[in-house]
Amino acid sequence: MIKKVLLCAFCAVFLSACLTPKECKVAKNVLIMPADYSTSQGAGVDFGKNFQKKLTDEITGRFKKLQVKEGFEGEKSDLIVRIVLVEYSDPVFTDSLVNSGTGNVEVSVRIFSGKGALLRETYIMRDLKRGTKEDVLKSIVDEAVTFIDKKCL
Repeated sequence: MIKKVLLCAFCAVFLSACLTPKECKVAKNVLIMPADYSTSQGAGVDFGKNFQKKLTDEITGRFKKLQVKEGFEGEKSDLIVRIVLVEYSDPVFTDSLVNSGTGNVEVSVRIFSGKGALLRETYIMRDLKRGTKEDVLKSIVDEAVTFIDKKCL
């Protein structure tokens, strides 16, 4: 009896995985658009540029079969990755070791089809006070690449 229940459960999971639309599993060309900003802080713009460059390098290195390009021209792209820096509150440290600002970094990673339909989106938030900017940047890039890989590649 238990074997039949387990077999039925396995079959249901297997069939649902097979019948789920692949959406973007067959991507060959990926466009990574330049970071957009809902913040106007100068340090945030630099952080967004560094994030985009590291994300592009990581995707190019990890997925060798993909044609990855940056820019705004995506007519031949199967996937478009759009990055928006939602919040960047760089903490200010003084000589008295008191800081101000929250230190939050929030990035939105959006994946679109080549025709512009939104497929997936995630928000990634980190606190800059928990490590160096490089550590935080690497952590965000790792999470973004994992998200893109799980959802689309």
